Amino acid sequence: MSVHVATEQLGELYCAMCESSFEGVTSCPRDGSRLVRLAPPHDPMIGRELDGRYTILEKLGSGGMGAVYRATQHSVSREVVIKVVHANLASDPEVIKRFLREAKLASQLSHPNTVAVLDFGQTPDGLFYLVMELITGRTLESVYLTDGRFDARRLVRLGVQLCDALEAAHALSIVHRDLKPANIMLLDNTRDSAKVLDFGLAKSLETDAAETTKSGAMCGTPAFIAPERACGQPCDHRSDLYSLGCILYLLGSGHLPFTAGSMHELLTMQVHQHAPPMTGVPLSLADVIDRLLLKDPAARWQTAAELRDALEEAVPLTMQMAPISRPHQIPSVPGGYETAPSLPLRPSANHIAGRRPPTASELQDFGAGATHDAAVVPHSRRRWWLAAAAAALIGAVTFAAVLSRDSAPPPAPLPVTTVAPPPDHEVPEVALPPLEVTPAAPVAPMRIKPRPPARPAAGKTKLPF
Repeated sequence: MSVHVATEQLGELYCAMCESSFEGVTSCPRDGSRLVRLAPPHDPMIGRELDGRYTILEKLGSGGMGAVYRATQHSVSREVVIKVVHANLASDPEVIKRFLREAKLASQLSHPNTVAVLDFGQTPDGLFYLVMELITGRTLESVYLTDGRFDARRLVRLGVQLCDALEAAHALSIVHRDLKPANIMLLDNTRDSAKVLDFGLAKSLETDAAETTKSGAMCGTPAFIAPERACGQPCDHRSDLYSLGCILYLLGSGHLPFTAGSMHELLTMQVHQHAPPMTGVPLSLADVIDRLLLKDPAARWQTAAELRDALEEAVPLTMQMAPISRPHQIPSVPGGYETAPSLPLRPSANHIAGRRPPTASELQDFGAGATHDAAVVPHSRRRWWLAAAAAALIGAVTFAAVLSRDSAPPPAPLPVTTVAPPPDHEVPEVALPPLEVTPAAPVAPMRIKPRPPARPAAGKTKLPF
C-alpha cells in the first residue's frame, strides 16, 4: 500500500463528520460514522505534466491542504507523491509565503524516520505543489486496529524512532502540530520501521483554511491535541511531545487517555482533566509516558532527546545477561520488569529454574548468602548424594552397635576404609527418614506496587481520531 491510505479508483469512502477519506472499512475509525462512497469525479490533473518534470498518474486522496497524487519523476524515472495545494489557499499571499517558507524548511529535513520532501514549486498557471518520496507500508492507525496494543519492547522501539524524527525536526524549528497514528507509517517488510508524515506544512495550511472560512483555528486532532493547542494558546515543540504521549498511551494500554461523546467534551478533558495512570506496561515505562501527559508544558519531558533517553532507560532494548549453568534453562525475564500478560507472575515449582536472576536489591532483602532457589541439582548428582548418605547412615548404625555390645576397653583402632559410591545403576533405592529442619526466620515480603489489571487488546476497536 502506498504512502497515503485512500485511493479513488472505485470512488472515495468519505466520512461527513471528520471530512476524511478511508479504504478497507465501512465505518469511520475516528468517530464511528458510516462512510459514504463517492463517485470518482473526473480529475483534469490525471495525465498532466507539472513543469515538464513530473507526470501525474493517479489520485491517492485529498485533505485540507489539497489533493495527493502518485506521479513519475522524469529525470530519474522514479515514482513520487505530489501534493497540489487547493486553489482557494493559493489565492492568499500570506498563505503562499508560509507555504514556501515551511516547504524550504521541510526540504532540509533529512532523516530515516521522516518522509523526505524532494521538491516544491509553482506551475505556470499558478498551482503550488510539493513533491515527496513514495513509500509503501501501513499507517500506525491501521496496524493498531489489526494488532491491538503493543508489548513494552515494541512500544519503546517505536517510541525511540519517533523521538529521533521529532528531534531532527525540532532542531530546524519545525513543529508537526498534528502528530497522530494516521500520520505515522510503518514500512512494509521491516520490523516496525517508522516514518512520520506531514511535518508542520500541511497543518499550517489547513489552519489558514480554517481561519479563512471562520470555522475555527484549532490545529490538531482532539484525541491527541495538547491542552495549550486546544485553548489556542502559544505552543512549541513540547506540544508534539504531548501528542506522542497520547499515541504511546494508546498503543501500550489499549485505550486512549481520554474518551468522550462529543468533541467539546473531549477538548475539555484534554485541557482540565488528568489522564488516569497508564496500565498494561512496566511501571518504569508508565511513569515516563504519564509525564508526557501533564498539562503544564514545563512539567513534561522538555526535548525529544530527553524523552528518548528515558524510554531506553525504562525498558532497555538490548540487555546482556550473565550466563547461568542450569539444565534446560528457560529464558529469564529481565530484572525489575513485569512479566508479559501471557506469563504467570509467580512461576510454579516446575518452572523455578526459569526464574530470572534476583536483582541486587532483592539479594539485600533476602540476606547475604541466600541460595534457596539458586539452582536445580541434576538427576545423576542427586542419586550420588543419596548413595553417600545411605552409606554414611549404615556405617553410623554399625559403629553404634559395636559400642553397645560390651563395656570392655576398645580394641586397637581398625584401619579406616573410604567407601566410594557405587555406579549410578547399582544404587538401591533407600527410604531415608525425614530430616528435622529448623525453619528459617520469616522473610519480609517484597513490597510490590499494586497495579490495576491491563485492559484487553483493542483488536478491531474503532478509534475516535
